[in-house]
Parts: sequence; structure tokens; C-alpha cells
Amino acid sequence: MADAQTTFNGSFDTQKKHRLPSALLDAAISDWEAIATKFGLDAIKDSATRAKYMAHIAEISNDVRQEVDSGNMSIKDGAVYCNQLRDRLFIEYRKYTSSVGVAQAEAIKLNARGFDYYLNKYAQIEFKKKFADLTEQERGKIYYEVIKSAGRGNDTVNTNVRKLRVRGNVFLLVTAILAVGEIVGARSKIKEVARQGSIIAGGMIGGGLAGFGVSFVCGPAEPLCAVALVYIGSHVGGTVGQLANDVYQDEREEFMRWMKR
Repeated sequence: MADAQTTFNGSFDTQKKHRLPSALLDAAISDWEAIATKFGLDAIKDSATRAKYMAHIAEISNDVRQEVDSGNMSIKDGAVYCNQLRDRLFIEYRKYTSSVGVAQAEAIKLNARGFDYYLNKYAQIEFKKKFADLTEQERGKIYYEVIKSAGRGNDTVNTNVRKLRVRGNVFLLVTAILAVGEIVGARSKIKEVARQGSIIAGGMIGGGLAGFGVSFVCGPAEPLCAVALVYIGSHVGGTVGQLANDVYQDEREEFMRWMKR
């Protein structure tokens, strides 16, 4: 009995390297670049703004103490002035803070204590009594402590801001490494540079535009909502930037072919 034969029709490349689809990886890298750049730069910017705010309140605290020591201002007036001015500066520096940072600041401000709270707080620490039960001399010491404390920031906030600054630098470093890797591995380095720039710029623009809508969409003191909104804006912006670049490159190639005819 003859052996049965099976015939296969078609062309098959047996000596060819097949590359796995990289669309998901490329999309993940693009998303990271668009989103991480926005959040990284915002973290660094907020850290710098916080440092300026800290320097400003410390300077005011020192100036008021000098005025009190020289007799140009009463110690009570100095304490009230420092407390009120610090609150105004807190609001003023929001103009230079990212939308996520503003939402975080507003959440902290919701739990802020009034002037009388700090008088009683320091009275308990120093004399184990309520401020109302102190003598005039003891009250003067508490007022002076309020002036000194006005030049110090919230330790928890300062620590968190420093951590964010470090993370921001890491985000930008990783983004730069990924972008350079994509450029090095690309056939056309110039096109890839343009593509990377479009993704990063689109993410920054999209995240920035989304930041303008945080107060309207999320309301005040909603940092998680602010993060989510900026995240979505950066993602959409990066995607639009990449698509715009692809359209431009296609049109450019078609134009160059037309010019060679």
C-alpha cells in the first residue's frame, strides 16, 4: 500500500526572523512619556514654589520679631499680623502651583486651625494651661512663640514635597531614557525625534488644559480627582500629539514624492 501523501500549498519563509507585535509596548511607552513628563515637571515646580513660600514666611517672621524687639510693634499685633499674612501668602502662592498641588493645598486648608487654636496649643505646651488663664507676661511669651512658628512650615507637607521632587526627577530621567532608546532603535532618527517631541509636548498641553478644568469638574480640595483628570488630559494630549505627527509625516512624504515627479 502506497504511503499517503499530504500536500501543503502556499509560501512559507523558514529562514526569517519574526518580530512580535510591539504596538502595546509602544503605546505604554508613549503613555508614560506623555503623563510622567507632566507630573514630573509639576512636582519639581511645586517643590520650587514651596521652597520660595518657606523662605518668604521665614523672612516675615524674622522681620516682625525685629519690629517687636525694637518696640515698633506690640507683640500681640505682631502675632496677629504673622498669622493673617501667612494665610494670605498661602493663597497667593497657589497661583504658581500646579492644579494637583492646589487641590492638595485646599484639602490641607480644610483642616487648618484658627489663631485661637495655636494660642491654646502653645499655652498647653509651655504652661499646661489654657491661654485665657495665663498672665500678661505668659501671654506675651505665647504671642512670641506664634510669631516664631509662623516662619516654620508644616513638617509633613515639607517632607511630602521633597519626596515628590525626587519622584519628579526620576520620572523625567526614565522618560528621557525611554525617548532616547526609541530614537536610537528607530530607522529614521529625525522622524522619531519629532514623534517623541510631539508625544511629550502633547502630554504637557493636554495635562495643562485638563488642569484648568480641575476646579470646575472636581471642585475644591479633591486631589485624587485632580490627579485623575490631569492623567486623562495628558494621555489624550499625548495621543493627539502622536497622531498629529503621524499625519504630518505622511503628508510630508507624499509631498516629497510629488516634488520628485
